[in-house]
Amino acid sequence: MATFITRNLSEADGPIVPPLKDDGSMWSWCMYYNGMWDVAYSDTMTELVAVLIHGYEDMSPEDQDVARIKYAIHAATVAQGSIIGSIEDATDALTPEQLTQAQHPKHTAPQGMSVWQSRVPFIALTTNYEPYSDARFPETDPDGLVVELDPTEEYSFLHGLSHIGFINVMSSS
Repeated sequence: MATFITRNLSEADGPIVPPLKDDGSMWSWCMYYNGMWDVAYSDTMTELVAVLIHGYEDMSPEDQDVARIKYAIHAATVAQGSIIGSIEDATDALTPEQLTQAQHPKHTAPQGMSVWQSRVPFIALTTNYEPYSDARFPETDPDGLVVELDPTEEYSFLHGLSHIGFINVMSSS
């Protein structure tokens, strides 16, 4: 694994200067993770995922798929809980049914939810919906906000984690 990992500096430490590879070139990708305390520089998405999932590069492709899904379930659960916890009064922002749906375990789709009608984001794992299961992906009304987390490919997995604020991934180009 050709990845450079360092601690994220505070503003008091001055501007962050990205490290260079041994040949003097820049890394292709930069990922802030672990509560944005740590930074990984890498040339491939696989290497970045391996920073998050121990042993990832040594897994079979099928085991990598399962590992990304398990990690996404964890991340979605933490992020959804954080979103709900940040609302001053969740019962004012969400109906009892919406609160139950949002707090539903992220390893399956909530039963009977066809439309999400709240500005409070609902994090939905794509693997819980068609074509991976019988559940249909929730539609939104004009006020609804559904955030997709797609662990089926490394790029979409990292992009989704970044979208929900679990990590931050950037290209150096």
